[in-house]
Amino acid sequence: MNYSKISSLNICLCGKYLVILQPLMFRQLVKEIIKESQQ
Repeated sequence: MNYSKISSLNICLCGKYLVILQPLMFRQLVKEIIKESQQ
């Protein structure tokens, strides 16, 4: 298994994680903003 294959696989996995995690993090951020504005 050569280095370029491994790095491209890592980029693929990172991309998938970003697609999954970004909405969750965005929702968390929105919740925090709503909390701050309600106080």
